[in-house]
Amino acid sequence: MRITRPMITKLKPCTEGWQWYLKEGTSDLKATLLHVNKAHPNWARWLYTRLMTPDQCRRIAIYAAEQALPIFEKAYPQDDRPRKAIAAAKAVLANDTPETRKAARRASYAAAAYAASYAAAAYAAARRASYAAASYAAYAAYAAASAARAAYAYASADADADADADAVYAASARAADAASYASATYAASAVEPARLQRRRLMERKLIRQAVKILEAK
Repeated sequence: MRITRPMITKLKPCTEGWQWYLKEGTSDLKATLLHVNKAHPNWARWLYTRLMTPDQCRRIAIYAAEQALPIFEKAYPQDDRPRKAIAAAKAVLANDTPETRKAARRASYAAAAYAASYAAAAYAAARRASYAAASYAAYAAYAAASAARAAYAYASADADADADADAVYAASARAADAASYASATYAASAVEPARLQRRRLMERKLIRQAVKILEAK
């Protein structure tokens, strides 16, 4: 996919990000995303979500959550709240109604509550292995919660459309961020460089998928 300076300007990037693009960016979206991701992963997520429609944001959020779900379910196979949150997000994507949005909201809250409880457990854990397990569980659950959030915080045609769209962008970016962290903390016994490598691998995987979604429109 090709991008231009007018396209980036229209998205209203921060001054630092715009200066980076003028110096380092290219007209090739995937190349630019992969390059900026090396130093500023949050900028990469910001760019590809802002280029997306709300439905495309839903798709990348669901995809990100699905990457983290096996990590979660390997540790906690009896807890289906993250899986239900992803299913609720898919239901909105397939049939956007007040009922499916309400179900997505409930599922998002349930998965987010789980994420919060395990994040607290992670910080309280005395042993590093326990900390790691609780950490990646929390991140994976939060990725699912964010996917459901992106589903029900959908841009509407009313006066709050811009605010709704911003909520979708933010939720999909958080889903991608949480999935990358889940992948990194899953390496419980790994040294920090190995964790960073795992995270970057997941980020690159999400970037490639985001570009596919954008090119499919």
